[in-house]
Amino acid sequence: MNIGRFGPYAQHDKKFYSLKKEMDPYTVELEEIAPLIVEKRQAKDERTIKVFEKEKIQC
Repeated sequence: MNIGRFGPYAQHDKKFYSLKKEMDPYTVELEEIAPLIVEKRQAKDERTIKVFEKEKIQC
């Protein structure tokens, strides 16, 4: 966890996930952040318009 220009965040697999306002970046545990990461990844996958042979096109 870290605090950046836009507030506290977690980094996983070279991607950044903003923490919720009620999460303290100094005391938050991985178990609290894991559902947040899964939720954000699912939302990103649902944005996919069409999957081509080698890549995804997103809006």
